[in-house]
Amino acid sequence: MVRRVIELLATYPGQEELEQNLPELEDEDIRQTLVFAASYLGDRIIELPLIAMKLLLD
Repeated sequence: MVRRVIELLATYPGQEELEQNLPELEDEDIRQTLVFAASYLGDRIIELPLIAMKLLLD
């Protein structure tokens, strides 16, 4: 599921579009996915989609 959520974040240009097409995906799901991915990746640096950065900063 983590991979799927990250793929969705990379695919949809904005949070509004993502929420319209997947209303069951909540902000907390996205947050937990990013936390898990960050802990899994350790010190490797990857670029996050704009929507992911927006969610982290909100």
